[in-house]
Amino acid sequence: MATSILGGLEDAAFLRGLQQHLGH
Repeated sequence: MATSILGGLEDAAFLRGLQQHLGH
């Protein structure tokens, strides 16, 4: 369960970083 939560946070941070990098 904790792993899933941490994985979700990492995915969200990764996607957020991509959006910032792309200028969206």
